[in-house]
Amino acid sequence: MFCLLLLREMIGLLLLVSLPAVFSLCGECNYSSPIFKCQGIGQDDLLLKLFRKKDVMFNLHEIFIEDSDFSSIRPFVDFSYDLSPAEVQIKYLTIQRSKVDAVSSDTFGVFKDLNKLNLRQNDITNLAWLTGLSYTNYFNLDLSYNKISELDFNSLKQMSSIWLNNNEISIVKPASDYISFDFVDLRYNKLVTFSEFEYNINIQYLDLSYNYLQMLSLQNKKKLLKIEGHENSNILYIGTSYFYSVYNFYSSFIPNNSLDIGNIFKFNCIDTDFLVLDSNKTPNIRSHIFDFSNNNLSNIPQNYFQYVQASVLNLSFNNFLVLSNKVFGANSAITTIDLSFSKIKKISNTFFINCCSSSSSYYSVFVNLSGNALEEIDGICTRIPQLKHLDLSSNRITNISQISLLNCTYLSFFNISNNFISHIPPDTFQGQVFIKTIDISENNLLFIYESTFSNIKRVLKNIFLRKNNILTLGSSTFDDFDYLQNIDLSDNKIRKIEQYAFSNLKSIDIINLSNNAIEVLESYTYYNISVKYINLQRNPIHNIKPKAFSNLKFVQSLNIRNLLVKKIDTISQKAFYNLQNLRYLDLSDLGISRIEPYAFSNINCLIEVNLKNNNIQGIDKYIFHMVNIGTLLLNSISNPIVFDNTVRINKMIIQLTGIVGERFISSVFLKNLTIEDSQIELLKDNCFVNLPLLKSLKLINTTIDDTEDNIFNGLTSLTYLDASQIFQNKMSLKEYTFKDMRNLEVLIISNSALNTIENNTFTGLSKLKKLHLQGNKLTVVNLTAITNGLPDLLTLNLSSSSIKNVHTSKLGSPNNVKYLDLSKNFIEKLDTQTFRLFQNLVELHLHSNLLSVIEYQTFFCTKNIKTLRLDNNKISTVPIGGFAGLENLRFLNISDNVNLFYYSFELSFQTLKKLEILYIDNTYSRLLLDFKNFTKSFPYVKKIGINDNPFNCENLLNTLEYLNSNGIDYTPYNPKFDRNNFNGVTCIL
Repeated sequence: MFCLLLLREMIGLLLLVSLPAVFSLCGECNYSSPIFKCQGIGQDDLLLKLFRKKDVMFNLHEIFIEDSDFSSIRPFVDFSYDLSPAEVQIKYLTIQRSKVDAVSSDTFGVFKDLNKLNLRQNDITNLAWLTGLSYTNYFNLDLSYNKISELDFNSLKQMSSIWLNNNEISIVKPASDYISFDFVDLRYNKLVTFSEFEYNINIQYLDLSYNYLQMLSLQNKKKLLKIEGHENSNILYIGTSYFYSVYNFYSSFIPNNSLDIGNIFKFNCIDTDFLVLDSNKTPNIRSHIFDFSNNNLSNIPQNYFQYVQASVLNLSFNNFLVLSNKVFGANSAITTIDLSFSKIKKISNTFFINCCSSSSSYYSVFVNLSGNALEEIDGICTRIPQLKHLDLSSNRITNISQISLLNCTYLSFFNISNNFISHIPPDTFQGQVFIKTIDISENNLLFIYESTFSNIKRVLKNIFLRKNNILTLGSSTFDDFDYLQNIDLSDNKIRKIEQYAFSNLKSIDIINLSNNAIEVLESYTYYNISVKYINLQRNPIHNIKPKAFSNLKFVQSLNIRNLLVKKIDTISQKAFYNLQNLRYLDLSDLGISRIEPYAFSNINCLIEVNLKNNNIQGIDKYIFHMVNIGTLLLNSISNPIVFDNTVRINKMIIQLTGIVGERFISSVFLKNLTIEDSQIELLKDNCFVNLPLLKSLKLINTTIDDTEDNIFNGLTSLTYLDASQIFQNKMSLKEYTFKDMRNLEVLIISNSALNTIENNTFTGLSKLKKLHLQGNKLTVVNLTAITNGLPDLLTLNLSSSSIKNVHTSKLGSPNNVKYLDLSKNFIEKLDTQTFRLFQNLVELHLHSNLLSVIEYQTFFCTKNIKTLRLDNNKISTVPIGGFAGLENLRFLNISDNVNLFYYSFELSFQTLKKLEILYIDNTYSRLLLDFKNFTKSFPYVKKIGINDNPFNCENLLNTLEYLNSNGIDYTPYNPKFDRNNFNGVTCIL
């Protein structure tokens, strides 16, 4: 907000505060319903700022003040009446970083509905003033970062959440009556003792971190207790109530006494390097989650967790080198143990003794050892028979035989990715092993043998082998797996896949072979499998043999896209045959130059076929046979495209080059054709004649050097035509150009060089609804010549077309046009005949022209117009009767006619009784409203624009008060705050 010197008394303002006759409104305040925010103000300024926003304020629930000066804060007064009719109910009050120091008991007494008071980062020293507060239940108080030294709980009655952190509290006075709080934050104070029994209180969420506690006495159940910080490590005992327990406990030391923790005990020994746990101080804690992560621990003493009863033990991100001690007790029931990223080089099977001894067979055990330096692990399932999930990824394992899976009957997920394994012996998975998911990605494997997974092929569901060095997949490598669903072999070095490599896979969904070195796709590589998604992209494939993808009845997506140097020359006959469920086929960037007949046949569900960026010059008959295609993408086509009558195709997106000859595209069923990014030398007559069902024709980013006269012959079904690029170099539209298009509904010829439209140009377009001719070079337009013969035309757009003269013929019948756009032209004059035949017009755009006068009865025949734009013209006169005929007008914009009211303050609006929105910004208006008669004359007005006019500030203020009192919105669409203004509406002092 700028600083504005107001020289007149503001009625109502003096009811709030006494001020000098001349005053300065500095600082910054903004209102965004229902919040009023200020910065850099004083207490007196606040009331003035509120009053200045009165006209745009309809409700006020929060006041937010920061970085201001309230050092001599006084009791607030009730300003709700003075902001009427706005609804004022202050629920949230913030005054932060504003030098608040001495607060009295009646400072905030006027705020009867407070839910939260925020006075953080000030200079408050005591809490005595809190007794004068009026507040609702669940009240929140933030007094953090002040200078309070004494806490009296009698001052905090009935509050819900209290922030008193970062003060100087060392003295606590008890409550006279028992009080319960939801949340109290007392971090970073100077407390030595804290006893809820002595203070007669109970706190559900309590944070006492970073104090100097030596004694802590708590009662009843807690949802959260935090006592972090080394200053608290001398606490001898926690809790004296028989029923005491805590749900979440965060501590930087191990309590001496036993605790019942419902959810998590988080040990957070901050800023301690290579901590050694005290073997003489074993935790006796019952908790669902026992979290010792990220503590730089280097050792766990013998039997350290013997009394811990937890289901999740997190020891990740520590510094263990060797774990050999037996640390768990006989009744341990851990189901998840996380030792990841803890620098472990060796872990003895004795470490896991008893770790899950009480875990029921109904519970599965998860062990995470990822991100360490392990080279081997032995007998883990002997100690943890219920082990289901074992993660050994990112270690230093070189031989999978070093991982003993003896007795791993329940093991379902096995991750040994990102190690140094180069070989998997055939008998690796012997015995009663039922692994469903195995991840051996990011190793050094060279081969996968038929017998590699033979012992688990009846149960295996997912195999991840990406980022290895596999060279070949032999015949029957993946044969006869009953439940296998996902095979990931991406990012290997596979050059050859033998026939039947993938066979008899009844449950397979995904085969990922992307980013390999595959050059030839053999016949029957995939045999009798249920695969849905095959990814072969980024392989140097140059040969797809017959029936390479035949009879894959369930495949939905097939991606062979290639961005590598080697290319495919030919797609063989029946290469893609009988793929009954194939949805997506991507053959882009393969360098294909020849496709044999029947290469694509018996495929009924294709949504998209991408053949872009190949060397295909045309499509011969029978390449596609008995195929249904949603969308076909082709580019660099210079020869004809022919589909036989068994091919049903909905949409084709194509790039053409050279001459597009007669019957260039032939398809009985094609409905939508988009020609994009093309350079066409010539469109010849009848080039689209063999497209009897085509409904939409679009040309996008296409250059056409020349066209013959009858290129649209045969397009009898077309409903949408964007011919802008076809006529971009044409200067005239000849008669009968569209004579065959009896079903056309939308015609677009925009941003072209047209300067002439001949008579009968649009003859035959009996169903045309929208005609877009914007952005042409039409100087003179006869509206009758365009609309005659178009009985269904509803929209006519002639904007930005260099029009200087627009007229209507004396002879002609009324049309049905409802939307007419003549904006952004050079029209200087309209007369009573211009819109004579536009009796059904609803919306008329005439903005951004050169109109200087609105003639008498210009709109007399357009009685149905509801929206009229005349802004940004040079209108200086609107005579009485200028708006005659506009009895139903709802919206009028006559802004930016800079001399409209220079000589007169009156405008002939008498007939505009139904007007709802009026813009007269920047029209040199000095006095507009007759307060006595305005709402009577215009009872429906709800919005008015009056900005950028030379209003006297005093008159403007009166005008805004009048508008506000009558519920009329005057918010400017382009507010100006860098000049004298009220709420962005400018004025002159």
